[in-house]
Amino acid sequence: MNGHLKIDDSRCIRCFSCVDSCEGALKIENLHEPPIWNEEECIFCFRCIDVCQNEAISFDN
Repeated sequence: MNGHLKIDDSRCIRCFSCVDSCEGALKIENLHEPPIWNEEECIFCFRCIDVCQNEAISFDN
């Protein structure tokens, strides 16, 4: 799939519900920063976008 998942640092509150809902493409590397997205692991289910309470995650295609 073409496109990129974007996490808006200014909107992300580091609740990591997106990571909990993800099948393995989002990882926590630093608790003070948004999760890191790994495109190769992503199945493009967009659950992360659905669960983000601050609408910090978007998909740009």
